[in-house]
Amino acid sequence: MNEVWSVGPLLVRQSWVVLILIVLVGYFLSVQFFYDILKRKKEESEMFWNGFFAFFVTFQFSKLVLNPSVALSDPIAVLATPSGANEWMVAWVVMSVYLWWSTREDITQRLNLFTHITGAYLHIETMYYAFFPFTTISGSIRTSVVLMMMNTFILGLIYFQHRRNEQVQRVLGQVLVFYGGVKGVLSLFISVRMLDYSLPSWFYFMIFIAGLITLSSQTKNKEAS
Repeated sequence: MNEVWSVGPLLVRQSWVVLILIVLVGYFLSVQFFYDILKRKKEESEMFWNGFFAFFVTFQFSKLVLNPSVALSDPIAVLATPSGANEWMVAWVVMSVYLWWSTREDITQRLNLFTHITGAYLHIETMYYAFFPFTTISGSIRTSVVLMMMNTFILGLIYFQHRRNEQVQRVLGQVLVFYGGVKGVLSLFISVRMLDYSLPSWFYFMIFIAGLITLSSQTKNKEAS
């Protein structure tokens, strides 16, 4: 999908169009998936999109901070280079911190937002692997197929836990533990990706630890009540 389309004076890569469609369709599917699971308020929707905007801006401009010596001499050249795995990780951290701070006075709102963002990302990532498959496992099985199956299992977990009236905090913790743990272990042996970016094992294990903290907090709250 590296073909280029000419639209008047503009050159548009086919892969860019496909990626935009994947994000839009993935988000639409996540809205349908969470329609009965999370009762979102208008304020939560605004925070969701503000978080997405914070992610995008950080992903595009954090390279100036990550490459200060080059940025000082030629910032335009730095901005012209594609963002990579480091910018991807920083963007996730910034968005998470923003959402955590914005919902500091309402824990329920925080859990709903993080669960919705996680589910939306899983939909988008699963579709991305279908259109942009990759292989790092020896043999004929694509790594992307394995990760698609894992994401499908997690989405199924969210759905069936909801049907059992499980608390959102527990479901979110289970999702983060499973996603971070499996990808963290796999990344010790092969190159796995979040969309198109190969991240170090420690980043996945950070997600795993965040899930453990979420589960531990839920257990303490349950014991205290």
